[in-house]
Amino acid sequence: MAGKASKDDSKGGGIMPVVLAAIATLVLGFGGGFVISSVVAPQAASDGEVAPAPVAGLETAKPGSTEHGKGDEQKTSGEGSEEMSAQNSTDDEEQPVSIDPADIAFAAFPPVVTNIKEPSGVWLRLEGGITFAKSGEKKVEVLTAEVAQQVLHYARTLKMTDISSPDGLRFIQEDLNVISRASSEGQIQNVLITGLILE
Repeated sequence: MAGKASKDDSKGGGIMPVVLAAIATLVLGFGGGFVISSVVAPQAASDGEVAPAPVAGLETAKPGSTEHGKGDEQKTSGEGSEEMSAQNSTDDEEQPVSIDPADIAFAAFPPVVTNIKEPSGVWLRLEGGITFAKSGEKKVEVLTAEVAQQVLHYARTLKMTDISSPDGLRFIQEDLNVISRASSEGQIQNVLITGLILE
């Protein structure tokens, strides 16, 4: 009898620790899940909404990256390139080189007599001179001879309407300034027209 009781006690003693361990594990599992769900989840929700997972085949647009925005950016860059090209074209035009006023001199070039383009029977006589830098590489005789040739070639392209317009003489002088400055590399400052006769 005593032996049977001791055998039953030994069996009971072997099963009870396992049962107790299983119960403790379940209690801790449920308790830990409750703590996580009640403490951690509300804090994550208060920090901000969770971003939805991206769907395959769809792209999420970033703010300011719409097609309209791209078009505006391209338009803006296009306007910038137009402004740059306009500025470059202005820089490419020959501008008078700033020099010491004491270094500037005046010299008359030989009168130019030629027929204009239209009407072909009209003759033009143009008199004038140049202001130039005395310290430049070319001598005054060379400069005046070159300008006289340039005026001759230019006058042959003129029409009566170019000369008779209110601003005609000013346009002619500006054209001759650009031509002479380019050919003299800035040594000539201006071409001055002192007389213009049509016959």
